[in-house]
Amino acid sequence: TDQATKISGKLYLVIGIVVLLSFLLLTLAFRTVLVPLISALVNLLAVAAWARAQHPQHALWLAGFSFGAYVSLRAAAALQPGLLLSIAPPVGRSWDFDAAAHPNCPWLVIQGEADEIVDPQAVYAWVEQLKPPPELVRMPDASHFFHRRLMDLRGAIKNGVRAYLPEPLPGASPSPSMPTPAP
Repeated sequence: TDQATKISGKLYLVIGIVVLLSFLLLTLAFRTVLVPLISALVNLLAVAAWARAQHPQHALWLAGFSFGAYVSLRAAAALQPGLLLSIAPPVGRSWDFDAAAHPNCPWLVIQGEADEIVDPQAVYAWVEQLKPPPELVRMPDASHFFHRRLMDLRGAIKNGVRAYLPEPLPGASPSPSMPTPAP
C-alpha cells in the first residue's frame, strides 16, 4: 500500500499541510511525486471532516508549505477555514494558482527572499494582483526550507496569526509562548 496516502489511524508528520483546530495540531504528509493533487485534496478534506466532527467547538485553520500551500489554498473554498497560512507557495511552478478561489478568511503568505526553489518575485507579483491581497511577510536571507531561519519563521507565524487566535476555552490555560491577544 502507498504509505503516503494512508490516513487510517495515523497522521504523518512532514512538510505539507497542517490542519489547526485552536491548539490541536494535525499534520499530513504530501509528497508531490507520490501523491497527486486530487489525492492530496481528498485526504485533506477527509482529515478536516474528521477533525471537525471530533472537535466541533474549535475553529479550523489551514496551513501549507510549498506544495502543501497550493493544496490548502485549493481546499480553502470547500473547507471555509478561519485562517489560511501559505508558506513558500510554489507560484510559477507546475500548479495553476489562478485556478484557486480566493479564500474567504484571513490569509498570511510567508516567502523567503533567497528561495532557491520558488521564485520570490513570482510570489510577490501573484500576491499583489490578488484582491484583497493576503498579508505578505518577506523573509530576508531565507531559503525555501528556511535553513537557519526556522526561529524567525516561527516568529513570523506567531505575529501573523496572533490577532486571529480564538478565545481560550473555559478552563484552559493560555500557552505561555502564545499570549492571548488584547481586546
